[in-house]
Amino acid sequence: MQSNGDTWRPGQGRRLRVFILQRWGMDEALYHGVLSELTHMGLFVDDLSLAQGRADFGARESDPQLGAELAARIYAADVLIAPARRWAGQHDWAAWCIDLAALCYSVPVLLVDHDGDADRRNALTCGARAAGARCDVVRAQAFDIAAALSRLSQRNPHQSVPQDAVDVRHVYRGPHKGALSALMRMHPYRSAG
Repeated sequence: MQSNGDTWRPGQGRRLRVFILQRWGMDEALYHGVLSELTHMGLFVDDLSLAQGRADFGARESDPQLGAELAARIYAADVLIAPARRWAGQHDWAAWCIDLAALCYSVPVLLVDHDGDADRRNALTCGARAAGARCDVVRAQAFDIAAALSRLSQRNPHQSVPQDAVDVRHVYRGPHKGALSALMRMHPYRSAG
């Protein structure tokens, strides 16, 4: 873990950790605007999105390491932002990530509606809504996404997620420990200030 003076300690407000699925390519300008709007709103954000070169999505079966990395990033995030539209070569990673976040990890989901496809929106959110998970749908406008994100998430979270079992009587259930450990070394929790 980094020790650069702004490392978070339990009980303090910390930065909001956001994972944006499909942040690059045609959506790069939109999400740059979202992160800028969040800063203007006074939210300190750590972007846990995949690096630009790593964001190539093939079939899930052909890249289990990508699945492990996505699971670790979603688990460590305070909110998942996902596109409602299908994109070329995506093989429905969005549905997998949304279900993992909402149903397995209790991470709120913000679905960004690019093209008004109600059937697609409903297909992506029906499981989460049926389970009572926190999810919302918003238009693909930077200010609208930032405002919805602010409503959906806790502004300055005060907790972290377990990275291991703290007691031998408890079983750790989360993403692959190696993927989570690598992510946490690269993106340690940081204070909000």
